Amino acid sequence: ALAWSIAADAGILAPMPTIPAPPEYDAMHVIGEDAADVVVLDVPLSATSGWMAVGPPAHTMIYGVTHHKRMVGGFLARIPDDAHYYYHNSALLGWLAGVRALDAGPAMSEIGRLVQGDWRDGTVTAPLGYVIVHEDRLNPTQSGEIFALLNSHLNLCYWTSEGDAVFYQARTHPALDGVCPHRLPDESAPGAFTINMGGADAGFMGHGWYPRESIGGIAARWSGKDGNEALLYADLPTGSGYTLS
Repeated sequence: ALAWSIAADAGILAPMPTIPAPPEYDAMHVIGEDAADVVVLDVPLSATSGWMAVGPPAHTMIYGVTHHKRMVGGFLARIPDDAHYYYHNSALLGWLAGVRALDAGPAMSEIGRLVQGDWRDGTVTAPLGYVIVHEDRLNPTQSGEIFALLNSHLNLCYWTSEGDAVFYQARTHPALDGVCPHRLPDESAPGAFTINMGGADAGFMGHGWYPRESIGGIAARWSGKDGNEALLYADLPTGSGYTLS
């Protein structure tokens, strides 16, 4: 009886803590049906081992059972104790993990290498095929900066958004044949296209936008952040003159 009392008092018999099940995304299943040997990069990047932790807990690793692709980071075991320097020293991966500030030039160059499969010192393996941004795991300033850079990169194609997840596909993916699908906003009227800045805007926004906020009960964004012009990325039909309002 004494042994049981000690065990109960130490919490040995308490159940392990759990986290809520992650959201289901149809796009994850589409990636799982993709036969191409490509790599998935979840954002924010997470890499955790017995030696170190880079970024937040790697809960998005669970989506691997759905999309069946190689992933960057995750829960790693029995790796060298200096392996975390790979992430810290990467202009792109360290920034996406939140452990270093954005250095846009080197980060953009690194994306260009990763979509060709060059992950380390010219060693070519499977190329980057998908980037999945989990907006609910980022603060508003982080997400705005990340979307602005990803949307501006010629080697990444905005694909779709579901809930808090925003999906990009590499332009080098065999299915795209080097051409990104048109990034077309909703046509609200004949010849008129609407981007709801503050709503489903992740695939269109560039630099110069403030985090979304409630303005008179409507989710919206102010433009001109840090004194910069506000950029948008969209593919509109040619042959028409457009007025931005």
